Amino acid sequence: METSVVIVASFQLILFGMSALLALFYFFIVVLVRRLHDSSNIFAANICLACVLCAIFLSVFIGFEQFNLQGLFFEEACFMLVYFNMLCPLQVTLAFVTFTVYRFCTIIYYTKLFFSRKSWVIICISSQWIAGFLIPTPILFRSKPQCIFWTWIWIYSLVMVVIVPSIICLILNIIIFTYARSFSRRIHPQTLSGQVNSQESDIFYVRRRDLKILRQMLHLFCIFVGSWGPVYLTLILERFIEVSPIVIPILIFIGELAILTDIIGLFKTNQKMKDYLRHKVRGYFRP
Repeated sequence: METSVVIVASFQLILFGMSALLALFYFFIVVLVRRLHDSSNIFAANICLACVLCAIFLSVFIGFEQFNLQGLFFEEACFMLVYFNMLCPLQVTLAFVTFTVYRFCTIIYYTKLFFSRKSWVIICISSQWIAGFLIPTPILFRSKPQCIFWTWIWIYSLVMVVIVPSIICLILNIIIFTYARSFSRRIHPQTLSGQVNSQESDIFYVRRRDLKILRQMLHLFCIFVGSWGPVYLTLILERFIEVSPIVIPILIFIGELAILTDIIGLFKTNQKMKDYLRHKVRGYFRP
């Protein structure tokens, strides 16, 4: 094995470990602290859980593949290896899509009380995980040998992990921001004339807050998709043209940086989380 590939793989394992630990830390804080049990934090914790799954699997996969631990490549192990190779990144993108769908319903259909209940949050997240396990199932019916990543698998992964979620997010976000802009134009003249009622003012404030959170999540989604899209494209292209052995590890390394960046971004954009951690740290060092 080339030394450069070993070095890149080693850095990948370090980043995967850091990402998994940070994501678990975020997830358990949201779970254990009641004041953080609002919908935005629950969805952020769900994204972190998907990132943990992705980081753990890819670290195991890279560790076995790059360091020649042949036990992974038994026929039975390969059967699930290819399946989880698609499932794990897919769950991350679906977690972002699920949050977008949730915000779409709460903003566009704000008069429907069902969409503001915790049961809708549970339905959204449950549907995401079920869909994430079902979408890769065609891979389970591939022909033997099981250890081969057929070209159609990478194409299917690119479409379902990158292209379809991106299209859904794009369409829903265009509708949301167009609707919000229209609502803002309608409510602004009433605000200036003093004719707006308190209920409409509250709705306008909530929507502005929701849109801010949605923009932040959209930014993190673009970072993830923009980093993992080239990985799948290169894996497809190498079936037709020669690609240097170092290219794929470098692209995956960039993809892992995207996961770590997203997790750090969730910390940076969560004011409640920062206030809670700041309070705990000050309380710990206070005499």
